[in-house]
Amino acid sequence: MRPLLAICLWVSAFPSFVCCQTGDLLRNPDITWVAEYTSDYVMNPADEDGEYPPLNYLDVIRFECPAPASGLYGKRYMSRYLSARLLNLAQTPGFQCYTDSLVQKVMTGEQLSDRINIRHTGHNQCSPEEITWTEEVHLDDIRCFRVRQIFWYDRKKRAFDGMPVSFAPVVNTLDSNGEVNGARSLFWLKAGRNESKRLENTQFSYVFQTKMAGNAPGPADMKTLKGSLGIRNLTEEEITNPSRQRLDAGEFSPLSTEQLMKQCYITDTVITYNPETYDDEPTVTYEHRNYLEQVDKIRFVQNWYYDERRKSLLCRLTGIAPLAAIRDSEGVFRYYKPLFYVMYR
Repeated sequence: MRPLLAICLWVSAFPSFVCCQTGDLLRNPDITWVAEYTSDYVMNPADEDGEYPPLNYLDVIRFECPAPASGLYGKRYMSRYLSARLLNLAQTPGFQCYTDSLVQKVMTGEQLSDRINIRHTGHNQCSPEEITWTEEVHLDDIRCFRVRQIFWYDRKKRAFDGMPVSFAPVVNTLDSNGEVNGARSLFWLKAGRNESKRLENTQFSYVFQTKMAGNAPGPADMKTLKGSLGIRNLTEEEITNPSRQRLDAGEFSPLSTEQLMKQCYITDTVITYNPETYDDEPTVTYEHRNYLEQVDKIRFVQNWYYDERRKSLLCRLTGIAPLAAIRDSEGVFRYYKPLFYVMYR
């Protein structure tokens, strides 16, 4: 077989870099769990209106905003940096984007125009007749970004890792009364490939870190491709036999095993009195609480890098935190509590 023909056959068998790398993960005996997960992220430096529940926490590491075409900076422009970059690209002739998160179906120019130009139908004060008009999506309309990712656990390294497959700016959809009734992706773009070398912040104009909150997944939220994820067992192992330094979930300071044991295994002293007479001796009981038994989600900590030169979004998974579901005395869920952080980089 000629070398060129062999290469062509190999490419046709593995139509994308992602398929190839996923295949490597599935065949690697050290990788005990592989899963896909699609979720929404806030990826702008500021969420000024605060109208939406927190999808994730965002901390800007580096933010260098190039001058827009006008040469004038503005607060609104800077706070929607990534949104502005993508909408500008969408106006560029020959801009290639996709209709699907698998980034296999190229979107035509007509399809893209229909996505970024919203058609409205309604009435105005001047005429009782129904009219139709078109309004272009503005950068402030982009509420978040939808990202399709692959996560895995390397048993040999005792570490999670992941890579983005694709991402899309997301806008709200409105009903005939102008009320929000859902969300839709404008277009999908290929994410940047993971690089073996360490990513330096100075290479990129926009670098930030996300810590999952409302978008933190449980095992049932992810499409498992290989193995299974025992979050509670892995959490217990990190407490008793740590793979790396553990950090406090509040101050991000190092935690010893003894400190973690005290935080995760708690005994509460409950004092009750007779409601009819408080003169009696109180009743003292002890309630043992094991936070490990309440862990059912995992927080992924990721560093994101926007490559202005390649117009690409890169990502590094930098750590994880097990999340325990905290409930009140009646068993009603209240919130998720990160027990500790394990940082990889």
